[in-house]
Amino acid sequence: MHFRLPFESERRHLVADNKHTSDRVFRVALPWPPSVNGMYRSGKRRVYMDGRTKAWYSAAVGAIKTAPGFAACKCTRPTKVRVSIVFVPPTAHVLDIDNRIKPVHDALEKAGLLENDSQVRVGEQVLLGKLTGGTPGAFVTVEQLPYDFGVAMIEIPLFNGRM
Repeated sequence: MHFRLPFESERRHLVADNKHTSDRVFRVALPWPPSVNGMYRSGKRRVYMDGRTKAWYSAAVGAIKTAPGFAACKCTRPTKVRVSIVFVPPTAHVLDIDNRIKPVHDALEKAGLLENDSQVRVGEQVLLGKLTGGTPGAFVTVEQLPYDFGVAMIEIPLFNGRM
C-alpha cells in the first residue's frame, strides 16, 4: 500500500479524486484524533465523554459520510478490511499513536462504514513528524480484503528452541 504525503494539495487529492476510490478502497482525511487517555471524564458516580471528544466524533463522522465513495464502500459483517492510518501531528511533541487508533476505528464504526471494528484484520499506522505547510490529522485508507486472515496458517519462528 502506498501513501502520499498529506500536504494541502495532496490532501485534496486523497479525498476528492474519485478515480482513486473504488468499491474496495475508501480514503478520508480526519481531524487530529483525541487521545484515549483524555476521552472520558468521571463525576457524580458516572463516566461521560469529554465535550471536545464529542465534537471530534461529530466532525470525523461528518467527514467520513461526505467523502467520495462512502456509500459504495460500506463493509457489512463478514467483510474483513485493512485500515491504514497516516498520522500527521499538530505539534512536534513525542506521541504514542496507540492512543489515537481506537478513536479513528470508532469513528469509522459510528459513521456506518464498518459494522464493528473487529472486522479490521490488518492495521497499519504511520506517525509522521510535524509537516511544515501540511494539515494535521489522520489520513485513513480502508480496503476490503479479498480473503480472511483468520483462517490462514501462520508459522511463528522459534529462536534457540524458545519463543
